[in-house]
Amino acid sequence: MRGDVWDAVAEETKVKTMTYRCLVLAGIMSVTGAAAQACPDYSLSGATFYRTGADLWVPERLRVVAGGESNLDVCPLRQIGTRTGWTARRPDFTMHLSEASAYMIDFAVESRCDTVLLVNTGNGNWFYNDDALGRDAGITLNQPSEGWYDIWVGTFDGSMCDAILNIETFARNSRSF
Repeated sequence: MRGDVWDAVAEETKVKTMTYRCLVLAGIMSVTGAAAQACPDYSLSGATFYRTGADLWVPERLRVVAGGESNLDVCPLRQIGTRTGWTARRPDFTMHLSEASAYMIDFAVESRCDTVLLVNTGNGNWFYNDDALGRDAGITLNQPSEGWYDIWVGTFDGSMCDAILNIETFARNSRSF
């Protein structure tokens, strides 16, 4: 009889251990999945507008709240290497750029906080910057592709702050930061 009790206890312990392992594994999978889901997502649209290279010869100044819930440190963004900062999941802006072959384009942030800038271009390339302009971020593309651009303005430390995104074109090779 005593052996039967120990067998039952051992069986119950195995069941509890397996249940615990399954719950831990499910928790790890949900955290990992949640992290991937919280990353910047170019399939979503931000405030959408259309511009040509000539349109942006006059700077476009867009107000934005920098920052967000997406921690770039854990996001699997190809092509950009080390990146630190926080952005929204949805782009702040989605711009369709056309007739841009004669221009280079600058994206520059003005703010009172430490900003980062993340851009996904019309041909699917990612660009990231922190501190090109002191504490503010900036990206210059010397040969911008045409198509849809998704633009995120974030912060280095996860705070939120008011900012202005400036987008401007220049004749190719006439200017750089």
